[in-house]
Amino acid sequence: MADLVAIMVPRKVAELLSEEARRRGIPVEQLLVEKLASGADPAERARAYLELHGRFLEETKALAREGDWRRLARSSGALLRPC
Repeated sequence: MADLVAIMVPRKVAELLSEEARRRGIPVEQLLVEKLASGADPAERARAYLELHGRFLEETKALAREGDWRRLARSSGALLRPC
């Protein structure tokens, strides 16, 4: 599972990120990877996407084990969206 860190940003920045992610139908994490990795080396960008989607997969498996079908239906969409 991927290591996670918290990043402090001004509330307005967080709101803008959330709004754009919601508008595009993707998780905020994916939006950040797309924006930050857009100019990166293709191999580095691929590693970032693999880590991100690996985390989505682990979260989806955990929800399935817990039988939380409502959250599973909402969150598993991240695995199905193209990068």
